[in-house]
Amino acid sequence: MPYILPDGTSIYDKLNQPKFHWLVFSNEPDTFEKLRDELGNQCSELADFKAVSISPEVSEAFGRNEDFSVLLRPDNHLGLISTDISPSSVGKYLAGFIGILNHHPHS
Repeated sequence: MPYILPDGTSIYDKLNQPKFHWLVFSNEPDTFEKLRDELGNQCSELADFKAVSISPEVSEAFGRNEDFSVLLRPDNHLGLISTDISPSSVGKYLAGFIGILNHHPHS
């Protein structure tokens, strides 16, 4: 994850929990309360949600000035970047990731 300062604070200040972080970058971040609640109901122990304003710095770092989302792994590496801002895109990624973690080769 690039070091950026949206809203005047380090993005890493928002990423202090050891879990997946779903970040929605938007020109209207306050419109995502329902999405935050929906994700929280589905997998709050696995992932958290933050809506962040698209600033010129964010646009430069990601090459976008329209709404998009980023899913960070617990180690803060990018797992997914998408213009599909829905819990289903995050859910598919997490299901695949968990499937890989739970796969045990036969002896």
